[in-house]
Amino acid sequence: MEPAVLIAWFWIGLAILVFPIQLFITAPYGRHTKSSWGPLMDNRWGWTIMEIVSPLVFTTLFLIGPQDKSLFHWIAFGCWNLHYLNRSLIYPWRTKTSNKKIPVTIVGSAIFFNLINAGLNGFPGILTLTSSLFLLIYFWMALIIGMGINFQADNILCL
Repeated sequence: MEPAVLIAWFWIGLAILVFPIQLFITAPYGRHTKSSWGPLMDNRWGWTIMEIVSPLVFTTLFLIGPQDKSLFHWIAFGCWNLHYLNRSLIYPWRTKTSNKKIPVTIVGSAIFFNLINAGLNGFPGILTLTSSLFLLIYFWMALIIGMGINFQADNILCL
């Protein structure tokens, strides 16, 4: 089995283990920020720093990857980057959270998560979706509905 596939399976297993723990432990950011988790930083800058990792890593790996890139691959590439550029550069600066803080440990753990997530999605050869998926109406429905929900949720959070 290829190393990237092993990492993906490990990542899935870790998510299964961590999920129940997170039902009982509240992450210390936003209104739940705690200084007991270590030094704090401005939450807008923290959010930007931890999320910008995703489009940078994904784009780099996608572009240097040797695989042929179909129109579908470029659409998926654009969707990923649109989502994460919104998440890293637009959303944190739209929120009405000036003077709020986030623990540096949360920013660091999110950077680690985003390195693995973007790495697995952008790693050469991992994005193996075929062009036939491009033709499915379900893809377009999911894309439109998912992006709509994402932007609506951001608008609610930014009030």
